Amino acid sequence: MNGWDVVAAIGAVTGVPAFVWQIYAQVHTWRVGRPDLRVTTASAFPLYPGRGAGEHHFSVTAANHGGSAAVITGWGFRLPAGGGDLVLFQQLPWAAQLPATVAPQASVTFYIEARDVFERCQERGVKPGQLRPWARLATGGEVLGEHLRWRES
Repeated sequence: MNGWDVVAAIGAVTGVPAFVWQIYAQVHTWRVGRPDLRVTTASAFPLYPGRGAGEHHFSVTAANHGGSAAVITGWGFRLPAGGGDLVLFQQLPWAAQLPATVAPQASVTFYIEARDVFERCQERGVKPGQLRPWARLATGGEVLGEHLRWRES
């Protein structure tokens, strides 16, 4: 074994881990450097000073778990089987307004009166538990959440 063989062996032993590390670093930077939105829904009741709880609402929250900001230009509930979307055209004054910028590791929440949701469901012949919340991004993409958690009483 001559000197060049030793140098080649050292290069192989150090070069392969360095190459693997570079691949990992590039993939990690790519994943962390983009928005990662997740859409959820919950029941909500506004609280008014001196009056207590208001009407039942549903909230749709878009949380950004990524490393760059995202802009939401629309939101609503998706009806099943190509039935279209349930959207709120008149934004509530105490809810987030559109377009809404969601910073990294932050969230934004929108609200719709539950009565409106129930009426639209009855008109379309669907159950509230069949609805899925969604958020539309300025890039044109959409993020769908899990079905609305609602059990008929």
